[in-house]
Amino acid sequence: MMDGSVSNVLSDTNAASKCIICGATPKDTNTKKVLTKVPHAENYRFGLSTLRSYMLPIKSWQVKGTKNKEIINMNKKRIQADYKSKMGLLVDKPKPAYGTTNDGNTTRKFFSNPVLSSEITGTEKELIFHYSRSFVKRFYYKCGII
Repeated sequence: MMDGSVSNVLSDTNAASKCIICGATPKDTNTKKVLTKVPHAENYRFGLSTLRSYMLPIKSWQVKGTKNKEIINMNKKRIQADYKSKMGLLVDKPKPAYGTTNDGNTTRKFFSNPVLSSEITGTEKELIFHYSRSFVKRFYYKCGII
């Protein structure tokens, strides 16, 4: 759950519109070509983006047109409301003089319940579970537990 610009720099991805995991471009995302791309597993450490969860209903990389923008805004509000009511989390909201509410505490809660996070975002639970194992391992290592 890291900002896209930061993860692009850290992963040496040369374009903001490229996926840091598989290198897919916007043209690749709606084709079967994306299924043949080999993931860069080392980039899993940068986490998942809540912003992409908002776009799942339109199945497109970019939001074009008034109708699609409305769908994305409604989905964003639903996801934010579900996180608030089901997990007690404020997600993707600005915090004055701080940034956004997407911080370490939000990330820990998100990954502590992959099934619920999957239900809220529409992301496959196996993907969230995979990231959660990686996140927990790094967290424990950083804290000196392992």
